[in-house]
Amino acid sequence: MRLSACMIVKDEAHVIKRCLESLRDVADEVVIVDTGSTDATREIAESFGAKVYEFVWTGDFSAARNMALEHAYGDYVLVIDADEFLPKDDGLRLRQAVERGEADAFTVDIINYLGSVRRFIRSPGVRVVRVFRRGFRYRGIIHEQILHDLVEAGAHIEMLDVELHHLGYLEEFIKLKNKSERNIQLLEKELADHPEDLFHVTNLMAEYGRLGQNGDIIRIGEPMVEKVRPEHFARQSHLILRLYRMLMTAYGELGDMNKLQEFGTRAMRIFPNAADLPYTLGVYALKHRRLRQARAAFEQALEIGEPKVHLVDSVPGSGSYAAHAKLGEVWVYLGDLIAARRHFFQSLRAYPRQERLYAFVAGVVPIRERGVYAQLKEMARHDPLCLTFATWAGVLWGVPDSFEDVATLPVMPETAAIVAKLKAAVALRQSVDASAFAGDSLGLREYKWLQLLASLDQEMDIPELDFEEDARYHALRPWLLDEQVPKKLAPLFDDLLLASAYRTLYKWMPKAADRDDWFVHAVCSPLAEGMSCVDWKGGLPWEIELRAMRAFSKKNFEQSAVELERALDFEPTVRKIIIETDLALVYQNVQHAQTIVRQALIAFPSSELLHAVAAKLQMASRRVPSLDELLEGDLEVNPHRAYQGSVKAMPLKAKIVKLHERACECVDEIRRLVESEDIMGARRYIEYVQDITAFLRSNLDLTYEAARAADASYAYYYRMLVDWYLQPAKVKEQYEEMRTFWASWAQTWEKVEA
Repeated sequence: MRLSACMIVKDEAHVIKRCLESLRDVADEVVIVDTGSTDATREIAESFGAKVYEFVWTGDFSAARNMALEHAYGDYVLVIDADEFLPKDDGLRLRQAVERGEADAFTVDIINYLGSVRRFIRSPGVRVVRVFRRGFRYRGIIHEQILHDLVEAGAHIEMLDVELHHLGYLEEFIKLKNKSERNIQLLEKELADHPEDLFHVTNLMAEYGRLGQNGDIIRIGEPMVEKVRPEHFARQSHLILRLYRMLMTAYGELGDMNKLQEFGTRAMRIFPNAADLPYTLGVYALKHRRLRQARAAFEQALEIGEPKVHLVDSVPGSGSYAAHAKLGEVWVYLGDLIAARRHFFQSLRAYPRQERLYAFVAGVVPIRERGVYAQLKEMARHDPLCLTFATWAGVLWGVPDSFEDVATLPVMPETAAIVAKLKAAVALRQSVDASAFAGDSLGLREYKWLQLLASLDQEMDIPELDFEEDARYHALRPWLLDEQVPKKLAPLFDDLLLASAYRTLYKWMPKAADRDDWFVHAVCSPLAEGMSCVDWKGGLPWEIELRAMRAFSKKNFEQSAVELERALDFEPTVRKIIIETDLALVYQNVQHAQTIVRQALIAFPSSELLHAVAAKLQMASRRVPSLDELLEGDLEVNPHRAYQGSVKAMPLKAKIVKLHERACECVDEIRRLVESEDIMGARRYIEYVQDITAFLRSNLDLTYEAARAADASYAYYYRMLVDWYLQPAKVKEQYEEMRTFWASWAQTWEKVEA
């Protein structure tokens, strides 16, 4: 069997050589249709023996593709673009499949490279038909398709274990080719004739996404969602998934979390096994510091896992390493660095080429202990940039071995600037003067820059240096002049750390407008030890918690409790739980310490720090009270005294009804106490309703479907009570829902025949 490789080109001199080299020993001929190149594309193609035909561009990709097919003589055709290439082993497998000739067409995995030429990531493969018997034709003026022709002919299509690597989505290539405007015009032309074509709709949305025009994505995509019909799912479910995900991303970029949640919920009901849907929700929930929602979303993505087959472009690692990395960040915000460490490590083990993650890992392990830095470096050794960042982490934490490693780092385009900075940092720490950088202009400049930053910490006169053309200096200038404008620290943060300018950082951090953006970075750096000593403003939840920690460390327990009460207005965190537990133990209230940790473990069951605290407190499981005990109650927490004396004489049905009524009245009391700011009083009633819920659940016969449904309802409201306990501010917004639940069940039991 003969194989013809067919492609259409225009000004592809920068990539076509690699493509043609990959086709050697695979294709029997290469047929190229040139749509108007003005560079050396044609000459390079002909030097490889390709047959080149001219085509006057008409704005129709299918017409150009089909012209190439008309000039092919092979039994099979491989359609490939100039910015794609076949790895050697994949080319061999493709050739073997063609020789066997067992199918009419084959799908391959298109691997898109994302990011930049210097630093890219591989996307999961997208399955498309690229190999087929000669005789079929393409349709569509853009994003042309062969599949329609194959399906109509009843062709036998098989899946081929072959990857085709695509470079065209790299940032440099996108800028060079500037295809988006052309593609938008062609897609709009197609949609004028076929307005409900999901393939073209989602491709148009993708083009607007590349331009950052999220409003246009919503304008096109939202009406299309309402037009989706059951018959679309038979052949176009992958496009419907893509439609929802792009809408979610657009709303996320615009900060509309309500719409993001709405479309995310709808999409996840339709596609429960698509990990990138909860992952996308988690990314924007984390961005808006909805930590509980983010944690649940990333955990859901991990539970789903990576898809076996990709029919559309999906988020790389959304069901594995990317979700683990994001969960690590969530746990840092929550204050459990043990859990954060576990997820960071799982992420790196699954995909070590995440250079920025090495700094986070260094901050949650004892990096200065013997052998720990060496293990981190071992994980990074297969990638020069990752190795450079692992060494960066070592230098940042003052690991002596890392100082020697800097001299051996590979200097490549993607590492040169970082290596120069590290050499300058080591020189400063070892008190080496500027003469060591003779002949190294980049290294000397970085040395002088870090020297300037270090002088800030030592309250020395700032040296006269020529940095006016450096963007970093423009970021530094407002801080030096103490300008009364919103100032950002992110552009300076890494360099100030390398210069060991910790005092300056502690002074400037509370004033930074972007302090929430680099919080995780700061906690995973040598700054962590002093974070609770900084005079934070208290406008962000974690700032209030750090203020409580600061007061506690100064033995100002009353002020710590005041700050903690302010923090209760925000989502619960492990850090907040630890502060409250410590305060309870200071006042020797072990029972309250145990209760708060017990509640927190329901909210954070995977918190390793809380489990460690629970073990130290020697906590036992809370006993579920009996029905009579609940009805007789404790006079201090029971407003229902009128019928206590007759409890034992009540029939069972009456007791169950009274139990639900009592829960309902307790909910009223909880609201009253929260409104009067009696948080501890409210918590006693919350525990009481929790005991009622636990009793009712323990007596359900789960062999019945109705009982399982009831148990799910009780479990939901028990979890809501946990939220009330840890964040009393939730009572106001959820009171009506909670009260309605208990009142409706009381009425239901009232109707049950005895």
